[in-house]
Amino acid sequence: MKNPLLLSMFASSLLLAGCHTPPTTSATPTSAPAQATAPVASAVSLTGDWSWTCCEGHYHGDLKLQQDGSKLTGRLADENDANGGTVEGTVTGNQVHFARSWGEDFHQDYTLTLSADGQKLAGELDGTRDESVGAHFKATRK
Repeated sequence: MKNPLLLSMFASSLLLAGCHTPPTTSATPTSAPAQATAPVASAVSLTGDWSWTCCEGHYHGDLKLQQDGSKLTGRLADENDANGGTVEGTVTGNQVHFARSWGEDFHQDYTLTLSADGQKLAGELDGTRDESVGAHFKATRK
């Protein structure tokens, strides 16, 4: 006579060790493999003129953006256009990332969120900046 407890333990150890054959079925998979998708551009175009403030209100100026799909280009200038610079970046949903460069050695990276109504951008900048003030950036569509 076989010991049922011993037989159960043996079967369990085989399953844990991977020594089992899964049941075969003739069913076809119901879903296709996941495919990588391109970044989704915002439903609201950022193309146009914006007013911006930054760094606890110490700086302000104009931002001109052109959006083509998820690609973003433009120009950001301060109130005196002394620190203007080209803008290049991307839009993915309501997330906006762009870099601004001016002069030979000046560069900033912006990570912003577009408001649900498409009228405001807000977030942080990193790079060349006045370290004595914050790095919060906001822009409002004109």
